[in-house]
Amino acid sequence: MQRTDHGHPGRMVVGAGVFCLLLLAFAVPGTAAENTTLPAGDSTPSVVTTTGGQVAIESTSLNPGTFFTGDTGTLTVKVTNRGSSAVRIGRATIRSNDFDLVNEETYATVGTLEPGTTRELTFTLRARSGEGIYYPEVQLDLGLSGSLKYPVPVRVDNSPIQGSLVNAPSTYMQGQKNVVTVAIFNPRQSAVNGVVVRASGPGVTVSDTAGFIGLLGPDQSRNVTFTITPEGSTNLTVTISYVNGLSDRSTVFTVPLTVGNRSLAADPVVSDVEVADAGGVYTVTGDVTNAGIDDARVVVVTVGSPAEPVDPNRVSVVGSLESDDFASFELTFRAPGARTVPLLIQYRDDDGTCFEKSVEISLSGGSTGNSTAGAVSGVQVPGGAPADGPGRMGGGMMGGLFGGDRPGGNIGRSSIPVLPIAGVLIVLIVLGVAWKKGWITRVRRRLQKKE
Repeated sequence: MQRTDHGHPGRMVVGAGVFCLLLLAFAVPGTAAENTTLPAGDSTPSVVTTTGGQVAIESTSLNPGTFFTGDTGTLTVKVTNRGSSAVRIGRATIRSNDFDLVNEETYATVGTLEPGTTRELTFTLRARSGEGIYYPEVQLDLGLSGSLKYPVPVRVDNSPIQGSLVNAPSTYMQGQKNVVTVAIFNPRQSAVNGVVVRASGPGVTVSDTAGFIGLLGPDQSRNVTFTITPEGSTNLTVTISYVNGLSDRSTVFTVPLTVGNRSLAADPVVSDVEVADAGGVYTVTGDVTNAGIDDARVVVVTVGSPAEPVDPNRVSVVGSLESDDFASFELTFRAPGARTVPLLIQYRDDDGTCFEKSVEISLSGGSTGNSTAGAVSGVQVPGGAPADGPGRMGGGMMGGLFGGDRPGGNIGRSSIPVLPIAGVLIVLIVLGVAWKKGWITRVRRRLQKKE
């Protein structure tokens, strides 16, 4: 009987223990739901279990992916009911000391979330802290079941979109079209949208003043080209406009444009210039060589005032000259009383822009030059030929024809037959015509070049 009496209290203790365990089993879910939080970076969604329902945050997304300080963007949260019963969600909000919630009253009451359904909640945020990573917290009020709290990592980075000129020349040609390339680079960890590049500047004409890029991903670079025509040394301002989230942003940088003589431009140089005077009509011959890198198009050589071009060679059209290429020219003109005349070389670049270069040539036995003149050599004295050189007529040749200045060459007038004299006269006439037309000079110059 005593064993029976002692066993009865033991059974009561066991029963009380089971009852307490059952109480804890029902109480634990509600207590745990008060502070249900998913640490940043955890791939497991935050879940709150209610009677017949199970509320979970499936995913979050940010626009932009990275904020500037002061930027306005959106945080979108997907909330799902995985349970078998509907769940009523009260207020949904964001708590943060580093971001302002712009649409705070949008989700004062979310409403009922049916089983198996998902709802997106979009919050508008404004970053007000400096660079760093912050964790604004999503909070959902689930009434008697507690609340769901979910921190979302958000990066604030103030690195702007960058731009620079690619292979920019040290100098630009005045009044000439120049193509410049602007490289745009995104150093940020997220994409930017609506990227537009504009170029402008005082004293510079820009064709296609805006270049559209659109979306520019993280660590991505794109190029935009502009055609600019400077009228003088100036500054080119490049503006890069873009959208980060809901905020407009821009980057501005300035590039100096120095106008001068570009080493790549066409550079016609005159050489082997020779001048002959025949009764007041001058004949000038020579070569023009392109000493630049770019091609010289539609090269034309003529003379300027006080010279007056006359037939048969008023203008010499050379045509196009590639780099290191040359061509010969011949001009005829009158220049009464002048000692020098300008030789004008006109040409165009690939864009059709016209240029002119002037070289002073002497008509009185010497040569002059200016800062734009090419090499001038072999200038002849008016009314006569150079003293030496192949194909040139000098006193030795005339003496040889008539026997003068040669041993045994003293021949009297009566000893010269008529036919030989006629032959000599014909030869002299032919040579004179050839000299006036410049044929002998051309032959001599070609022979010299071949040597």
